[in-house]
Amino acid sequence: MKMHMTPTDDGVKKYGKHYRSLVDFEREHLEAAAARDLDHIHDGQGVLTQHMSLTAEFELALQSVWPAGSVPYWDYTIDSAKVAVEYGRADISAIFKHSELFQSDFFGETDSEAHRVTEGRF
Repeated sequence: MKMHMTPTDDGVKKYGKHYRSLVDFEREHLEAAAARDLDHIHDGQGVLTQHMSLTAEFELALQSVWPAGSVPYWDYTIDSAKVAVEYGRADISAIFKHSELFQSDFFGETDSEAHRVTEGRF
């Protein structure tokens, strides 16, 4: 929540050089992946390397605020299998509608038209 509420400049002064706000991570992800004709993050081999890089930077920022914290690993194959059993062989986007992670008491519900989280903590 601190990373959500604290702008990068203020956070660097308070938490150190590795701090970045969530807005910075959202912007970086969108700038690299939001173009319909060229997605640097999700197309090809970028999905692994780019997400690993962003996650490593995010973990440094998180630990500047909360040194004991770490980024949890989401094994989406568990949600994928559960969605397939409960809702049939739906496309991968069904995870974002039906996974426990994307309900209002965890990360929040998503809106596939608006491409954003619409309910929940953030």
